[in-house]
Formats: sequence, structure tokens, C-alpha cells
Amino acid sequence: MKINVIKFETINGKKVGKAFSFPMDAKKMARYKTEATVRKKVEEYVAKSGLFKKNELNELKYDMTDFLQEWKKQKPIVEAEMLKELEASTNAGNRITPEHINRLGTNEVFVFGSNARGLHHGGAAKVAVESFGAVMGQGHGLQGKSYAINSMSGISEMEKDIKLFCEFAKSNPQKHFLVTPIGCGIAGFSPNDVAPLFKKCAILNNVSLPRSFWQIIGYPKE
Repeated sequence: MKINVIKFETINGKKVGKAFSFPMDAKKMARYKTEATVRKKVEEYVAKSGLFKKNELNELKYDMTDFLQEWKKQKPIVEAEMLKELEASTNAGNRITPEHINRLGTNEVFVFGSNARGLHHGGAAKVAVESFGAVMGQGHGLQGKSYAINSMSGISEMEKDIKLFCEFAKSNPQKHFLVTPIGCGIAGFSPNDVAPLFKKCAILNNVSLPRSFWQIIGYPKE
């Protein structure tokens, strides 16, 4: 799908419109619930394109009719997919962390990699702040519906935090912990480095790990 953005210019005393086309994924945007939010995201995307000066942005006209119709069609499809993801994550027998976590069950905790200072500006840490109650400036432990593990201070420090996490998870069997691929993003480690550190969690039925971790340490026995 594409949206058209029209920029008006005055040429020889006449107002002339020039159209610009931008590709836009209606299904991806269907994760946003309201049309106002979608319009805002589109405007932000256009602004970041660099095609227009700052003072021109408020003068642009957007032709989004076809795109919005497709967005409305995709909304129930995407909502059903999101619900399926949620159901998968809350299944006690499923201990593989979903690749995309958009919301949590009442007993679920989002486990993410942080830095010691708790500056949650990117990756899963940013998601934790925006959606699951993580606290800026808090780099360790439970916060809201999330749990921070320091993955940016070296493998030995990460191992200490993971050990504390495993003990915490064992002491809180009423909660189900969804561990993301901690340390495997900007921290620069691989699943081969990190997965073995979670071996003690493998016996805990209330801890889910990424598929890439299970492939290394072995899937839990049923």
C-alpha cells in the first residue's frame, strides 16, 4: 500500500500541487488502535523522510483513503494474531518465549536486558519502559510487570544477575517469566554465550526462554 502526500507550491501566481508517494504497511499499522494514532505515525514517518522542510510539514495534504480502508480490514486480523500470541505465552505448557510480546497475562513478567544505570533507551528495555512498567534509572530486578538483568557490564556481571533472577523466579512460582534474548542485541553476545547461564532456570516451570536458548541447552522434558 501507498499513501500520497501533496505539497503545494505557487508557480507563476498559480497554486500547483506535487504528489509524493510513500510505501506503508497497513497490516503493521493495524497494531495501532485508533485512526488518529495511525495518522500521527504516518506524519512522523513523512517528516523523517527529509523530503520536506520543517515549515512545509503543516501545509502538506495527505491522501490516505485507500490505505485507511485497508487498515480497517487488517485490524481484526492483527488483533486475532495478537490474541493468539497472548494465549500462546500464557499456556503453562509452552516454555518458549514468543518472538513478539505486545501484552502480558495477569501473572506474566517481561524479562529484559538492561545496563547497570537503568537507562532503558533501546530494544527490549525501551519496550519494558513503554509497556510493562520498567523504571528509568533502575537496572536490576523486578519493576512493574518487568524484570531487568544487567547485560551490559560483561558476562560475569550478567551471570550474577541471572543467578539472582533464577532464585527470584523459584521463590515466585505464581508468576510466569518470559525471558527475552538477553545480551544478544547491542550487548554483543550470542545465544551460545548466554543460554548456558540460564541452565538453572530450565527446571523451573514458570520460566520461558527464547527458542534459540533452548536449542543450545536442550528443551525441557515434558
